[in-house]
Amino acid sequence: RLKTSPLRDVAEMLRSFDYVSLAADAGRTEAAPDLARYFYRCVGEQFVAAYQEASSGFPALPTAIENIEALLAGFEVTKALREVRWELINRTDWLPIALEGALRRIR
Repeated sequence: RLKTSPLRDVAEMLRSFDYVSLAADAGRTEAAPDLARYFYRCVGEQFVAAYQEASSGFPALPTAIENIEALLAGFEVTKALREVRWELINRTDWLPIALEGALRRIR
């Protein structure tokens, strides 16, 4: 089995946080879209900070925050595009949520 970066798992968890925030906002006419972004940002930042603290000194991880952020961004884009594909095949009514998540990662 091919080994991948542990940051891939972190990025997939971040995608889960974003997906749940987008799903919660879906269909709400009065909801502010900034609330979903705020939830994702706050929870995501805390999750990444806790992960960095717990994995400090692990040789397979970069030490510079810029490098960690770049890897996370790449893994998040990959996961977001897989979500779009999955929703397109399996659950088209959720496709707008997946597309919004992918667009957020690409911007």
